[in-house]
Amino acid sequence: MNDFFAVCAPGLEAATRAELKELGVAVGPLETGGAPFRATVEEAARLHLRLRTVVRVLLRLGSFEARGRGALAAGMANLPLRRYRPSGVRVACRKSKLTHTGLVADAVRAAAGGLEGAGGDLYVRIDRDVCTVSVDMSGERLGHRGWRTDVGPAPLRESVAAALLREAGWAPGETLLDPMCGSGVFALEAADRALGLCAGRGRRFAWEAWLDVRRPVGAPPAREEPPAIFASDRRPEALEAARSHAAAAGLDGVVEWSVADLSEVRAPKGSPPGLVVCNPPWGRRLDAGQVYLTLGRTLRRLKGWRAAVVAPRGDAVSDLEGTLGRGPERVVPFRHGGQPVALRLYDKLGVRARSRRRRADRRRRRGGLP
Repeated sequence: MNDFFAVCAPGLEAATRAELKELGVAVGPLETGGAPFRATVEEAARLHLRLRTVVRVLLRLGSFEARGRGALAAGMANLPLRRYRPSGVRVACRKSKLTHTGLVADAVRAAAGGLEGAGGDLYVRIDRDVCTVSVDMSGERLGHRGWRTDVGPAPLRESVAAALLREAGWAPGETLLDPMCGSGVFALEAADRALGLCAGRGRRFAWEAWLDVRRPVGAPPAREEPPAIFASDRRPEALEAARSHAAAAGLDGVVEWSVADLSEVRAPKGSPPGLVVCNPPWGRRLDAGQVYLTLGRTLRRLKGWRAAVVAPRGDAVSDLEGTLGRGPERVVPFRHGGQPVALRLYDKLGVRARSRRRRADRRRRRGGLP
């Protein structure tokens, strides 16, 4: 058994831990930016085909105290760096006596006999004089599924979308509605998961340079009914891109796409209430304008549904919640592209907001207020 670290977006560690446990992996205490777990190298390699919330998987080679250049060189010499044929090195130093990342990188190159292999990068982190060395098993970010090529500004990463769906409690079989779908990331992640497909299909990984693992082959499990997933956007070009991405992912006909303004969105006929999820403009990258007001009115019409809204932290969503007449039941703060944002979760839209307004009206009448 070996020690690994599943890297994810900071703030979404719980979703990654839940996914690993669902896949039968022994997970350790959460750390900032990911979840440690134990497995064989072969098991960790196969996990790449199923993991959705993870950015990359690191195989931890060892840790040692490094207060100076001599201790750093000695510690590196005791690690099996050459076995993994590293192709590069990434160094981060924090609150340590060794602060020169170039010096650390030179020590790694010397211990590894050069960095011209075909394997993954070595990740070296020195925190409070403790040096931890890991090798990247993944190569390209796991969130790059390979089928989204036409996206707008600041697109939501696929791994983040998968984690947010888990945080929102969505599971295959529940109706999903995205009224601002853009390039279709939420709808496609939900459809792919619902059909039990491999997130890593068609990808090559860094571990393939030093480990031969036969990938499981077979058709996805058959389902009696396709998942009820609906997505719309006011821009025809966005829907055209989303349909193209669905075709590239092998998900033609799974998602019901439609061109519709946010103010026109209604609950899909014939489908029970489920989860409405959306990623409206964050303000910095686009002019939000009346988007949050309109979103609030739309969500009020979706009575009995739950909602998950990706929004910036602070007062930017005051228009949304002022229109809803309520705040969220839960807020999950995280970082995306270095920017602090949050997933705001609302239960049973319309119902609770209406009951609160009625109680407020009764209080005003008793107090003789207008």
